[in-house]
Amino acid sequence: MVSRYIKAGNTVYNAVKPLAKNLGAMSVKKAKELASKAKLEAAKFDLSQAKANLVKTFKESDKVLDKLKTTVKRRNR
Repeated sequence: MVSRYIKAGNTVYNAVKPLAKNLGAMSVKKAKELASKAKLEAAKFDLSQAKANLVKTFKESDKVLDKLKTTVKRRNR
């Protein structure tokens, strides 16, 4: 990192030179790119959770329908 010291009275400030590239700094484009990737990953995660919940719901529905089926068979004897 390129910097210089600016003296103002008794205080010395460490300033970054204009147009100097800071190590580890992100450009706006890079920040937007990372944000869009994170948003996509979150959507994929939400979709997989929704699918898991749907499968769980179907299994529970199947159990209830099986109980209803046996009840109907017993009454129709």
